[in-house]
Amino acid sequence: MPSTKAAWARYDAVTGKASDQARVLALAGIGAVWLFTKTGEGDLSAIKGTPQGFVLAGALFASAIVCDVLQYSVGGEVLRHWIRQREKGGAGPEDTAETPDLVALVPRIFYFAKIALLLLGYISFAMTVWIAWAE
Repeated sequence: MPSTKAAWARYDAVTGKASDQARVLALAGIGAVWLFTKTGEGDLSAIKGTPQGFVLAGALFASAIVCDVLQYSVGGEVLRHWIRQREKGGAGPEDTAETPDLVALVPRIFYFAKIALLLLGYISFAMTVWIAWAE
């Protein structure tokens, strides 16, 4: 059973650097899609000539970044709420308690969604490049 102090350390981990690599990969994917997008007049007209696989990949990468933000913000808020409830109940910094499953489940949902979206984005990107190369 973690202490309240250990729970705050876990809070820092949930809202910290757990997803640096996924974020970098998502941004790199968006950059790669941008490089392969036909140039337009600086507006959304470029999407018209872009293969749908690149548009899908870009949307998946952007969705992965949204899940990254939600993992931190929602996961951190759920953990903060639980810690504050314990402190209001009189728990001290070294008191221990069983962490509810929901506290760990919420950030995990967004974490795994983010990883899945990243993988699907790169699959879509790679398949689109492969199909274009094969033509």
